[in-house]
Amino acid sequence: DTGAINQLELTAPAGYSVINPLSTLVQEIIASDDTQTVDQAETVLSDALGITLGEGEDLSSYDPISDVSENAVANRFATLQIATVLAVAAAADEDDASGESNIEAVALENLVGIVTASDGKVSLDEETLGDILSDDSVISLVSNEDLAVVTTAVDAMETIKQNADSAEGPVD
Repeated sequence: DTGAINQLELTAPAGYSVINPLSTLVQEIIASDDTQTVDQAETVLSDALGITLGEGEDLSSYDPISDVSENAVANRFATLQIATVLAVAAAADEDDASGESNIEAVALENLVGIVTASDGKVSLDEETLGDILSDDSVISLVSNEDLAVVTTAVDAMETIKQNADSAEGPVD
């Protein structure tokens, strides 16, 4: 825990024992398509983010912080990338003095749309981040400075995640 104020609104499907960015995305995938089961939503999300869990594990009890598996670092960084993007959106909501901003909700909806439309791993590159943090008119919901900062941060996390993916054995 960093001690930083958490401005993210995190949720989880009924029956989950954890609440984190992954559980929030599973909940939003189900909410966006009521034909999706929890298992289907978890599979879609895991495939899109490259989350690899151990035999018999699922996202309903998965805590990326306590994960000590060989996939721990990659899983943590995938979760951290999502949290970072949503935190930037939540901060932009907080900065909007009108009190009517829904930037975090729009970013979450956009992210779910990208994840559910993917046929495999989603790359959180500059273009995808721009899509997540834009409205229907393709107008950025965050400042150019915030978009540059989140892009740099997510790129750095992706590099660490890729290095962890290529390492042999558990990496902490």
